[in-house]
Amino acid sequence: MKLSRRNPKISGFIFFIILTVFLIACQGRKTEQYIVNKTGEGITVDGYLSEPAWGTANVIDGFVYPWNPDRTQPVIFMALHDGKYLYLAYKMVDDVIIAPDQIAGEQDLIEQDRVEIYVGPDDSMDKYYCIEMDVKGRKLDYLGRYHRQFDFSWEFNDVEHKGLYTDDGYQVEAAISLQALDDLGVIKEDAFYAGVYRADFHYGQDSTVVHVYASWLDPGVKDPDFHVPASLGVFKLGK
Repeated sequence: MKLSRRNPKISGFIFFIILTVFLIACQGRKTEQYIVNKTGEGITVDGYLSEPAWGTANVIDGFVYPWNPDRTQPVIFMALHDGKYLYLAYKMVDDVIIAPDQIAGEQDLIEQDRVEIYVGPDDSMDKYYCIEMDVKGRKLDYLGRYHRQFDFSWEFNDVEHKGLYTDDGYQVEAAISLQALDDLGVIKEDAFYAGVYRADFHYGQDSTVVHVYASWLDPGVKDPDFHVPASLGVFKLGK
């Protein structure tokens, strides 16, 4: 079989195109990083976020509403650690808070306002852990596997959280045992993958509940779904 000779100019151009596409793709996969500052001050989990230590935390306030871009209710998230616990703080502006006094079980939280965090050792989501918390001190915890395979029998007992109503919404404060996360294999070299979210429900014109969702990072999918790798960033534990 006779081999044709390649035009070096065309080959070079094709190589340049392939390299450009590859570099753009790599840039598109850049993982966002959040530094969890370390504090030596004590934090009481009471929902008030009144400790001076919270003033040293890095703030995430650029939450997006991927499927409701006109939604403007702000979310503020902060995290700290003291070597023993990962502390979380959520501040929500919310003009309508749906959180019934009585629920039949923890899965009923799926139909109300809440905040969420998912954690795992990597962004494959082969195994990750989810905690969803409401203003009344209730939580829904479960183990997840990609894609949307949930084990609601899994319980995370090493977490404490409290919520309270504010003049313009509500706040949630939480503490998660770092040892428990380490035992689960979540923490690798003082870092782990995490997603931070908000379920912001309100009543529509016909009194039906409208489901609206906010995320630290845009999952980049057509329909509402946080359970995708693109919604995760890296939490790095500061020294």
